[in-house]
Amino acid sequence: MTARRYHLPGAAADSREVPPEPARLVEEAVRRAVRAAIRAATGTDAAEPARNEPAREPFAPARDRPAGYDVPSYDRGGRPVAVPVTRRGPGTPAPRGRS
Repeated sequence: MTARRYHLPGAAADSREVPPEPARLVEEAVRRAVRAAIRAATGTDAAEPARNEPAREPFAPARDRPAGYDVPSYDRGGRPVAVPVTRRGPGTPAPRGRS
């Protein structure tokens, strides 16, 4: 059986467009709802996210193409679409997980 781990969202509102107090209230409401849904579905609690932890996924060399990095699209039903990326220049250190 595959082990599943559920994590609560770290931030629910874009703080650039929502004042801090309403953003905090929205975030708390979303986290409570997600926590309750996970508990109802699994009988277990979700892991708390690390604060200020950036979203990330493993780098997949096969998805790195000249047109950009392939990511699942929303409008194309999950089919890959190339997202333009900034290529690093000589002497620029690679991000973690990339060489």
